[in-house]
Amino acid sequence: MKTEKVFEILGEGGGIHITRQKNGSGEIFLYNHNEFDPTDEGLDINREDQYSSFQEAFEKIHQRYPWYSLYVRTVHADYKEYVLEKLIEILNQKSVSPN
Repeated sequence: MKTEKVFEILGEGGGIHITRQKNGSGEIFLYNHNEFDPTDEGLDINREDQYSSFQEAFEKIHQRYPWYSLYVRTVHADYKEYVLEKLIEILNQKSVSPN
């Protein structure tokens, strides 16, 4: 089975990434969200979900988090056009212009 990280964002104390796993019968996408809680209050987050497409996994991030304001570390070439479309969509909603 081939595994590769296809999308990753980082913020203070954690990050979110999508990993693609390919095998003979197809591919799956694993969404992982982890955050470190420095207060020892037990608020750490380590969550993983499985999806059948990158778009489905990315929509979870797109709908819940301001990913465009965080450090985007990885965007796989296979999905850069899709992520760019989502970024432009957000910029247009917020009326952000290039000037």
